[in-house]
Amino acid sequence: MPIRFRPWFLIFTCLILVVLALLGFTNFSHALPLNDKVMHFLCMGTATGVFYFIFDVEEDARRIWFWRSAPLIFSGIVCFFFGGIVSEIVQSMLPYKEFQVGDIAANLLGSAVGLYIAYHLERYYRHRREISRLYQPLDTDGMSEDEQDSDADATQLLPLHYEPRHQQNPTKPNRGAPKSVRIADVWDEREDLFDIGDESDEEDEPRSRAGPPPPPPKIVAALSTSTGALSAKHEEQRTHTLTVLHKTTALIPRVLPSSKGSSDGPSLHESLQFWEDVLSQVHQDLSLSPEQKDKARVRVAVYGVDEHSGVSDLVTALLEDPFVSEDQKRTLRSRWDSQPEGSRSVKIQYGTSSVDESDVVHIQSSWLQHFGVPLEVSEYKPSFAPEGAKALYTADVPIIVCNPTSTPLPSILPVSPEPLPVTRKHTILAVSVPSPTHPSASAQVSQVKALAAQEDLRVVPVDPARALHGLEQLGHGPATPISVQRYQDDVTGSNVAAVTHAVKAVISGAIGNDTTLSESSRAVAVHIQTGRALIQDALTTCRAVLRHAELEADTVLTGTSSLRGQMEEAKAKVHLEVFGSPEKNGDEIAKAVGEARKHVKVTMDTLQWYKLFWRVDDIREVVTAAVDRAWCRDLERKLVFHAGRLAALQSSFKDSTAALCHSFPPSSPYHSPVLHNTLERIISSPSYPLTAGVLTAPLRSRQSQLGFPTERLHASAQRAVITMSGSVLGGFGVAWAGWASDLGLMGGLINVGMGVETALDVGMLGAALGVRWAVGRWDKARKRWWKDWDRVGEGLERDLKATLTRAMEQHVTLVPETACSGLEKIVTKRMAEVQELRSEVRALETEINVPTPISTPQ
Repeated sequence: MPIRFRPWFLIFTCLILVVLALLGFTNFSHALPLNDKVMHFLCMGTATGVFYFIFDVEEDARRIWFWRSAPLIFSGIVCFFFGGIVSEIVQSMLPYKEFQVGDIAANLLGSAVGLYIAYHLERYYRHRREISRLYQPLDTDGMSEDEQDSDADATQLLPLHYEPRHQQNPTKPNRGAPKSVRIADVWDEREDLFDIGDESDEEDEPRSRAGPPPPPPKIVAALSTSTGALSAKHEEQRTHTLTVLHKTTALIPRVLPSSKGSSDGPSLHESLQFWEDVLSQVHQDLSLSPEQKDKARVRVAVYGVDEHSGVSDLVTALLEDPFVSEDQKRTLRSRWDSQPEGSRSVKIQYGTSSVDESDVVHIQSSWLQHFGVPLEVSEYKPSFAPEGAKALYTADVPIIVCNPTSTPLPSILPVSPEPLPVTRKHTILAVSVPSPTHPSASAQVSQVKALAAQEDLRVVPVDPARALHGLEQLGHGPATPISVQRYQDDVTGSNVAAVTHAVKAVISGAIGNDTTLSESSRAVAVHIQTGRALIQDALTTCRAVLRHAELEADTVLTGTSSLRGQMEEAKAKVHLEVFGSPEKNGDEIAKAVGEARKHVKVTMDTLQWYKLFWRVDDIREVVTAAVDRAWCRDLERKLVFHAGRLAALQSSFKDSTAALCHSFPPSSPYHSPVLHNTLERIISSPSYPLTAGVLTAPLRSRQSQLGFPTERLHASAQRAVITMSGSVLGGFGVAWAGWASDLGLMGGLINVGMGVETALDVGMLGAALGVRWAVGRWDKARKRWWKDWDRVGEGLERDLKATLTRAMEQHVTLVPETACSGLEKIVTKRMAEVQELRSEVRALETEINVPTPISTPQ
């Protein structure tokens, strides 16, 4: 487990528990002159604070929320629950103890205060320990070993895992030997410097959303107290630049696209690999060992945007001295001949040829020694490889040569399609013009700066061919006053000296007024300035990528809004197109139901009461057949037609959705395979196609609801026939009984007590009343059937409209609605990430632009 125990705090906790047990389970506490609640508060606060310090979490595990919060969790469970609540319940079971809610409240309040103090105290000591690790004193020559040991021990107030690095040899070294301090692994993988502060889940959320970024290069800061050491100002700048570099290196994998620059992907200037290589070079320049520092050089890269830019003439005009030997001139002018075939760059240094550096041209040029720092001039051919672009970006002084005649300036400004550092600080843009010293050239420089939208861009008008012509005129013959004057006129008129002044201004801006630095330390100071400029350019690129992400999100929202507008328009028009407008031609459903009623009414009118005697068994079949013939046939044909039209609309929406989803390149965050899979699953489902049965289903279901009323009408007809037959037979029976009684038939057994005429009248009256009642019941049954018809017609209208709405939502617009919802969710998530990353970029820009504070020695 990544948790260890501090033994001294464990012993202190055991002693405190013994004291608490003595006070809690005996009557000794009543003898103390202290309020009971105050004693509960103080005891639990002390116990909780000491208990919290028992646990020591390893720094590797502090990146995980559970292990980082383990001391808080364990303290909460043990001290708050068991110590503050359970202990009081146990004490209440003793005969001489009384349970009080106030004791629990005092326990919990004391534990909360103790835990709060212990938590912030531990954070303070961890922060102090980190600072002591990173910022050791630079000059330790005058310190004794005892002082160094005491300083190291003074910061280790808590027994945490970090131990000061002592010498492995236990014997004391020779006091006379020179000492050096090496701070190795400033960004130690075991401990995250930037984890100091509020430890919450918010720090981990950006990492979980963007995925684990690739580990940044390990930064090792080597400090030396030798004669070539940097000044305190430059050392503070170097440390500060390394700190911001580490943060920027950790940030760019979450901002820049990871794919390499290609025709269908991000440009090389915005690719992650490009900036990782550039910042890695910055890290190497700022973390040189003493041996490497002695060989450090200021890199001047000269690049021509095309073959007619005159870059070769400019390099020759800068480096060639007028009175050097012919061998030196030949070496300089034939510098490309000494390079391997296919080489795209040549490096030039001061000195003589070296076997170890066969790819470097060595010349004895006064220009290379003019700036007080060792220089290396690199000349690049046009259309170089990405490696050349990285070298041009990482140069301390990049010089871009452009001929406006062959390459218009708007093609490279304000943003170049090629990865040219035109937006980087300390870049010099040399514009080849015929008369660079003419007053009109100043106006042209102002126009170029306005075009670049960058005030600090150093624009220098030059004429390299004229400077080279002056050198050739001076070298063809003996130096005469006329040739010297022509040489001076050509060199002055070419304005090549302005390039030298611009380079010197860049180098002087890095070194400042410090004249005590050695040449190698001055080169490192220039590297620091270059590193800050490259970090700013990387953050500017991140800001541009985030802006592009916002524009891309706006484009996605525009596409979804347009698609949603089409869907809403289709939904608004579909009801009028299918069912018509009630104000103009009337509702198609009501008209269809009315027409069907007319046809069925003809059949119902033929079912008179007197026809029931021979048609009573055919009522159900007759009515059902009439309903089948007349039930909304025209409306059904219209629904079938509109079902085909809606199917075509569904296909159109599907194609529009596919076009929207496939408009994003694979590198785009809106190219979601999950969303594509969801859409394909919907399209391939059996219920997705819109068929005619989807719209006509309510017609069949509502027609089937007329089956029960028809069955009930058939039963009413049968009862009416039985009633009428019984009434007639009863009437005949009464009349026959009166006649039989009058004639004395059957031996006088039948005697109704009335005459023949009376019995006949009574029988006929009974038969008439029975028939009339049966006819009335039949008429009521038919009226009830028509009420059921009207109710079914009203339900049919509701069902058809609801079915059409449901068909639009679940069939026609299902795919575009799902795509729009998915893309909008991605946009919402993406914009939240962009805002968060933008705030981090803004914070780093502020940090890199803030002047580095200089720590004063105590």
